[in-house]
Amino acid sequence: GNVIGGTQITRLPTLGRDASELLTLQPGSTPYDSNQVGFGNNGGTIAGARSDQNSIVMDGIDVTDNVISGGATEQPIIPIGVESIDEFRAEITNENVTFLRSSGGQVDVISKSGGNSFHGSAYWFHQNSALNANSWDNNHTPDGNGHTFTKKPPTHDNRAGFFFGGPLKKDKTFFFANYELRRFPQSLQGNRIMPSDQLRQGVLQFQDCAQGFDSSGNCLGGNITPYNLASAGLCGADQNGQPLNLPCDPRGIGISPTIAQLWGMMPKGTDATLGDGVNTLGDRLNLAAPLKTDFESFRLDHKFTDKVQFFGRYMYSRNLAPNGGQVDLRGATPINSSASNIRGDGEYGGLDWQIRPNLTNSFRLGWIRARQDFTVIRPSTSAAQLALPGADSADGPVALAPGLAATGFIDTIVDVDTQRARHQAIYDSSKQYNDMITWTKGRHTLSSGADIRWLPTIHDRDDKVVGSLNSLVAAMDSDVNFLGSSASDRPPTCAPMVPATSTSPAIPAVNTNCLLSSDVQRWDRLYAASLGLIDNVGILTVRDGNLNPKPFGTTLIAKTTLRMYEFFVQDSWRMNSSLTLTYGLGYGWQTTPQELHQQQTLIANHDAGDQILDTTDYFKQRAAAAQAGQIYNPTLSYIPVAVSGRNNVFNVDYGNIAPRLSLAWNPGFSSGPAGHLFGNKKTVIRAGYGIGYDRVNTVQSVIIPMLGVGFAQTINVVTPLCDATSTAGGPGCNPGATKDPGLSSFRVGVDGQIPVPPNPTPLSSPIVPTVPFGETLSFQNDPDFKVGRSHMIDFTIQRELPGQNILEIGYVGRLGRNLAGSFNLNSAPYFFKDTASGQTFAQAFDSVATALRNKQSVATQPWFEDMLPNLVANFPIANKGATCGNTATQCMVNLNSSGFINGNVTNLFLLIDGLRGISGALDNNGDPTSLPVFNNHQVFDLFMRSHKDYSNYHALVVTLRNRPWHGVLYDMNYTFSKSLDTVGAVQNSASYYATSFHPGYEYGPSLFDRTHVFNGTFNYDLPFGKGHRLGSKHEPFNKLIGGWYTAGVVRFSSGIPLVVQESSQVFGGGGIFAFPTGEIPLVDPNSINGGVHLGVTGSNGVGTGGNINYFKDPSAALKNFRPILLASDTTTGRSRPLRGFWFKNLDLRLGKVTKIRENFGIEYSFDFFNAFNHPTFLDPTLDTTNLPNFGVVNTQLIPANRNTGSRWIQFGLRVEF
Repeated sequence: GNVIGGTQITRLPTLGRDASELLTLQPGSTPYDSNQVGFGNNGGTIAGARSDQNSIVMDGIDVTDNVISGGATEQPIIPIGVESIDEFRAEITNENVTFLRSSGGQVDVISKSGGNSFHGSAYWFHQNSALNANSWDNNHTPDGNGHTFTKKPPTHDNRAGFFFGGPLKKDKTFFFANYELRRFPQSLQGNRIMPSDQLRQGVLQFQDCAQGFDSSGNCLGGNITPYNLASAGLCGADQNGQPLNLPCDPRGIGISPTIAQLWGMMPKGTDATLGDGVNTLGDRLNLAAPLKTDFESFRLDHKFTDKVQFFGRYMYSRNLAPNGGQVDLRGATPINSSASNIRGDGEYGGLDWQIRPNLTNSFRLGWIRARQDFTVIRPSTSAAQLALPGADSADGPVALAPGLAATGFIDTIVDVDTQRARHQAIYDSSKQYNDMITWTKGRHTLSSGADIRWLPTIHDRDDKVVGSLNSLVAAMDSDVNFLGSSASDRPPTCAPMVPATSTSPAIPAVNTNCLLSSDVQRWDRLYAASLGLIDNVGILTVRDGNLNPKPFGTTLIAKTTLRMYEFFVQDSWRMNSSLTLTYGLGYGWQTTPQELHQQQTLIANHDAGDQILDTTDYFKQRAAAAQAGQIYNPTLSYIPVAVSGRNNVFNVDYGNIAPRLSLAWNPGFSSGPAGHLFGNKKTVIRAGYGIGYDRVNTVQSVIIPMLGVGFAQTINVVTPLCDATSTAGGPGCNPGATKDPGLSSFRVGVDGQIPVPPNPTPLSSPIVPTVPFGETLSFQNDPDFKVGRSHMIDFTIQRELPGQNILEIGYVGRLGRNLAGSFNLNSAPYFFKDTASGQTFAQAFDSVATALRNKQSVATQPWFEDMLPNLVANFPIANKGATCGNTATQCMVNLNSSGFINGNVTNLFLLIDGLRGISGALDNNGDPTSLPVFNNHQVFDLFMRSHKDYSNYHALVVTLRNRPWHGVLYDMNYTFSKSLDTVGAVQNSASYYATSFHPGYEYGPSLFDRTHVFNGTFNYDLPFGKGHRLGSKHEPFNKLIGGWYTAGVVRFSSGIPLVVQESSQVFGGGGIFAFPTGEIPLVDPNSINGGVHLGVTGSNGVGTGGNINYFKDPSAALKNFRPILLASDTTTGRSRPLRGFWFKNLDLRLGKVTKIRENFGIEYSFDFFNAFNHPTFLDPTLDTTNLPNFGVVNTQLIPANRNTGSRWIQFGLRVEF
């Protein structure tokens, strides 16, 4: 790694004036993740370790954020401002054994201290909108007032501070003080998806295939057809896909009056590249977000004797600002209604004692505290303020979320979804004690020590990640969670003519008044949102330690403590004058969280006497049963830790033994070929190996256990019927037609008061969630959880070159094992075998999906017929005479064709389970009986954090740096690397495998993998003025031309992996937290030549949403990929990805130091961030379910620590004395 100190650290341009921005300038690093992407999965990594494994140690005390530790940037609890630190040292791999708490990069920071002379500085940095360039987004977004661009929002950013240090008692006691403030009425860029004018009237618009089809059956283009849901009679198709011309809204009502009023209050969208261009449009926002920060620190150093020295330091910081998460659109100007209020403080001290000349001891004691509070307008509050007619319930107003079962589809006037409308607060601290004794004996330097920490945490929240808040929220959506769709409620799918065969007549083409197969799900979602069809109404309820329910609106609180213990011993053995061997051993463990009221539960097998569930065994039994054509689906229960017979919610991992071994050889060849190659003591060859262990962050150790079933319960009403709160419902209500939501589902604003979940009742152990879906989400840690570990390997050769240059080239490797990863216990058994026919679900799915995608007739599949044996006969009995088709296969297609087309296997299994409820034999009353279901229906998503991930990282690293030479100082590094893993995500990312049965299917380049990364820093004191080559005899002239310098940061990096997305349910991984799965490339992805292509308008409905595209021809590019074939594919497109855009950036400073007197000077500087104003674009979404925006480039990348991607200019003034 690098060491940066002295004036260099203050001269390098850092917009936040924080040294943590320098972490990703190290060899083996990747650029920080953009705030537009978040979480830190895509960047901020060091030598292949995940970004949440980096650590920052200040004066021997760990100040890393224990909660998340990562995300878009590496933010410690206490800022490490460049004005308050003396040295920044980064280690990228094989750190010595004295620090064991994490496996990523380690930054050691030394704070400034006072000395025998008084010294100080006052400084001011300023930037404003007059200096800055407008963003690319604003330059390409009409302002709605006739201009083709949007003006820059006015900004004025002021940062000011001072530091002062000196002696309190000469040669004895010293102090150093620093205070800094920042006042920045900043503007954040954002966007929201708005309903178009036509959608606000209940008119859906979709392109047909009026221009016909090519020889491969691909649509050649067509017309945009409007469908007024209240009157259109162009929906439904027969078994051959031919139009039936049925009413699109079988109740003849059209858009819900409540939804119409809600959408009518929303601003109009102006950007077609953010929506689908006809039904939804984007609205780009500049959101006022005034930032207020303060930082203060004070350090005291005291020498008791020449051999005993003490230092102590106190710090306080606050960062208060709206964060752009939740937006309120009710006024003329959008309001940034969510805020991050972050405060940190701490104090620590150290005592260094030279017991004997060869024996020293260093002791550190620290207390660091973070208080983070994220405020919002709660949905219950905004619902009461809006007071929309039809949005009331027996328990008060209900917040409405049309089209918001998943974000990014269509927004509402005040964000009410879980991710953007949740309040959270976390108060955590670290009390740390560490001690190290060092003994030098002959050629050995022995070190031994211990590090002990107490980590108390209080976490307060009103959400359960997704799906529920402690406010009543109604989601109106389809094909995402619970509510399905009916083919009779949508236009037929466009299809070419099917020629006649010897056994069947020709089937005419359907090319007008039809939907592209890729538009089916979008129709279903807009249809449900417009009509106000409720998918679910949910709320988070909280229980006390005795499982008694608390009132609606109560927040969830966990008060926990953890402890961490580490011990080490190390020997550095100087074997001879040129060879040094360093070896050591560390050992440590972290206890599991102990909650004050023991409000944690464990998941158990209720059918096996409430035995605690073993994740590995559970999947083995499910897989074995599915392959044998049997169903393994035990009833699950939840056991409070207090009565489980266990002390912990997961086991303490006592196996963290961490060896370190390194060798350094400094050969002394004075002649011959070896002398020319290595020089005489000018080369150092190093090799090392070690095992490092991950830090288990608070989000994993504390937050996941508090979100289990029992004490945090999501209660909901799932797909309520239209007569749920009234005797007959609204006009046309037919609750018996349960497979046609247009007839049977509850409509907001039409069918009376919104149904709400019943008030919860007291529970007792074991807690057995009811069917269907008595709970939405269950979060658990695997009781046998292991801490992730990395085998770290390095080999480097360092050579001193002429001109004070040092070249180093080497290999860095990391093999990660037992890394944190997440399963979904409800992952669908897509390989389930029908023993009668021998066909698997995967084979049946592939056959149906392929036919539908190719606009061909669907053949009957034995799997569906045998798994749903009496469906065709029983369906009319259960649905008041309604039919679904002549075969079970046809029923599946008619009820959810988009599930096949888009690969929504999770939703298909939900449908199959529902249909198996009426596919048994008739009972004595003539009613259908049910068959066993494939998945658990007590809980919708069964999230289990475990330790089955693995990774492999290999890198060639080259660095070139110099010692100061003629005023020039530079440090450059290049990394050529490959990182592979199984969708390795940080601990704060709630994501699970594409299929929990086969986690390795997604093995491929890491989300942060960048093949090429170049970083460079430089500082050049220009050779002008007194004492330089270009000087003068005249002192005033020397002061004018002297003291100039320039400094900068250069970054170039290739793109991260990019896949053509099919869906997040391709392998049935789950309905909420799975990553989108990549389609399979049919050609070498490198041959596609993705990049920024201008003037691309798209064709055939593909890439038509803008004129800048990742592909030269998006329609042609789409044909180079195919959907996953469940029966044969064991990898995904992630194994052979495309690549996102290169990141290229130069941050530059030009400054001048003028000495007024020997001890007094003034410095002026200008910092140019993105000096050339080069636009780097945010990687596009290659989503096959949103073809108009396929590959469309519509947003500039905003690098981490920035508010915009455009050039910013910052003026600085400093007075030094």
